[in-house]
Amino acid sequence: MGWSAILAVRLQRFNPKRIWKQLKITPKMITGAILLVTLAVLISYSVSYLIFKNSLIKNIEEYSIDINNNKVKMVENYFRDMDMLSYTIGYSNWIQQALIQRDFINAYERYQIEKNTKHFLNCMSQINDGIGIMIISKENTRFTNSAFGELNQYYNMENEYWYDEFLKFGKVIEPDSEQNYLLQKDRFASVSLIYSFKNYLSLEIMGTLIIDIDKSKFEEMLASDNNQYNTIVLDKKQRVIYNDIHDENFVEFFLSDLNTKTDESNVRYLNTGDSRYIIASGLVDSAGWKIFSIFPYSQVEKEMMA
Repeated sequence: MGWSAILAVRLQRFNPKRIWKQLKITPKMITGAILLVTLAVLISYSVSYLIFKNSLIKNIEEYSIDINNNKVKMVENYFRDMDMLSYTIGYSNWIQQALIQRDFINAYERYQIEKNTKHFLNCMSQINDGIGIMIISKENTRFTNSAFGELNQYYNMENEYWYDEFLKFGKVIEPDSEQNYLLQKDRFASVSLIYSFKNYLSLEIMGTLIIDIDKSKFEEMLASDNNQYNTIVLDKKQRVIYNDIHDENFVEFFLSDLNTKTDESNVRYLNTGDSRYIIASGLVDSAGWKIFSIFPYSQVEKEMMA
């Protein structure tokens, strides 16, 4: 008998009903199988969703950190430029000669040096966004450019905090406060950088160099695109240097929440009412400032899923 004949006989004997009865499949077994398949689908969906959610959260955190890091780099680079400028000014021949030779020259020569020194400071100011520059010797001799006003009564270069900062870092950074030089009441808000500089012959500290920067300069660097997020900057004494949040209650809540945190993570979350925020932070090493970028979580999540 050929294979075709054998196959034909087996097909004639094939009886699906008889086979179904032999399997003895009950309705409960069918229901169980359906439940198992459904459970497998749900588990697969849950795992896929969990993977997607974790990936989305990671992307959101990386996005917020990248934006904040860009701010940190801009401010860091600006302070480095100011450090270089202070070195250029403090150790220039104009300034060194003006302070060293002052007591050894006649009135006319002193007048010429002071005139040239002020012209030099004005030039340095004009090529650096119109910053205020003042030189103060230990004997209280002062040279200033046109953009600088008068120091107030709180100025004291022997300030204990400043002295410690000079020893450690060579400079002090002061925002507007009663301890800073408040010039005139109608004057713009500013941040002051105070550097110590030395006599390049004796290497003794001979005075301080003050660079006064309009706070609008930092607003240019820190402002967000289309107000998509907010920024708060604190100095190392936890003073608010910059803040573009108009809700004072939120700022107070943010600061109080910050004081309760002990971890040094550069991204964290803040919940207030029905709102959730993701906060990225970064340190400006040369200034000791900490920059916080605050993003509405729902808005960033929407952008990431678009």
